[in-house]
Amino acid sequence: MKDNIVAKRYARGLFKSVKEKEDIQKIGEDLESFAVFLNKKKSFFIWLTCVENPASKRIEKIKTALTSAAFHKMAINFLSLLIKRERIKIFGKIYEEFAILCDETEKKAKGELIAVSAKIAAEFKDKVEVIISKKINKKVALVPKGDPSIIGGLKISVGNKVLDMTIKKRFSDIKERLCLSEQTR
Repeated sequence: MKDNIVAKRYARGLFKSVKEKEDIQKIGEDLESFAVFLNKKKSFFIWLTCVENPASKRIEKIKTALTSAAFHKMAINFLSLLIKRERIKIFGKIYEEFAILCDETEKKAKGELIAVSAKIAAEFKDKVEVIISKKINKKVALVPKGDPSIIGGLKISVGNKVLDMTIKKRFSDIKERLCLSEQTR
């Protein structure tokens, strides 16, 4: 829980310090690239978060690598700050929060569309995106996923909102009503 609060603060701090919209997009892309890299190279992430390695050495390596990769100067400085303050271990959460702030600015939203199989979810994806986009006045991008436990129907989650139209949810509601009616007898 504490890490989530800290991650939000760092993301907001970075977001507020960026002046130009183009810079926000570039920094967002750079942070996304870094997040993808860290997910692929777990051993590098372990080295980067190891406090036994001097922070100056870790910062130097990051600055050299990211400068040659044409990362935005502010993104490099931000990652250096995270290393210096030993917050790099929560970089994934910080990036997620920063991406949410960027999406809000650009009137975008990300979410999931869950059906019995990912194939079925993919079939409904475009239609559901259009409907939800109109409802919330944002460009919605849904990731189709499969979950056989829902039995049938669809479950849509965008941000912190969930629309559950699954058979599993309906069975659960019926069970709850039956239990309540038995208690009132």
